[in-house]
Amino acid sequence: MRKNTASVPVSNVIVVSVVSFGNDPVAVAVPVGSTVAQVLAQANITRGSQEIFVSGETANDADIVENGDVLSIVTPKQAGAI
Repeated sequence: MRKNTASVPVSNVIVVSVVSFGNDPVAVAVPVGSTVAQVLAQANITRGSQEIFVSGETANDADIVENGDVLSIVTPKQAGAI
């Protein structure tokens, strides 16, 4: 059953959590319809060779994020590294 949202105010801002190894999660507020690249820019994060996941799924810079998404930044292992 779908919830009646008639009395719930609509916001044009969403919150996305940005998580990277060794750092505390950061909540980033961005406009509805923002992309992964826009979230990273708002969080002042420059993406290098890291992989990006949104709520556990591989993502790219152009993917649209949704309210409550978790954007994870993962550095790939180097070949042969222990």
